[in-house]
Amino acid sequence: MKKVLGVTLYDVHEIADMLDVSKTTIHNYVNGGKLEAQRIGGKLYCSENSIKMFINGDVKREQKRA
Repeated sequence: MKKVLGVTLYDVHEIADMLDVSKTTIHNYVNGGKLEAQRIGGKLYCSENSIKMFINGDVKREQKRA
């Protein structure tokens, strides 16, 4: 976990542990537009808000791949 400008970010490994799925599954969620993510320094991160939206089923289908 890291904080950037007050935003809590989690890397793929942390999210996979949190949701009890594989890192590949997280990448599939991101690539499928189910989970919003950003690349920072070559590493993929999701904000806490994005994870909450995903868990609540609030998916924006038009999102692009990170």
